[in-house]
Amino acid sequence: MKLVKNELQKQGAAKFLYDIAKIIFGVIVAAQIVKPEEFKVWIFASGVAAMVIFFSLAYLLDGKEIRS
Repeated sequence: MKLVKNELQKQGAAKFLYDIAKIIFGVIVAAQIVKPEEFKVWIFASGVAAMVIFFSLAYLLDGKEIRS
């Protein structure tokens, strides 16, 4: 069973995953850099890891062709 059935769903899912990656970067990663007195390595590392995972999923989904 395909999770993404047509091109429009594929584009929507990829955009959603890109947006999630941007939100994670803005909220978790950038916030750690802006407030260095509250910097915690584990929060920064987990934020970067989550951002990379969501970005990679979006990139893979965006690059795949849907065969009907």
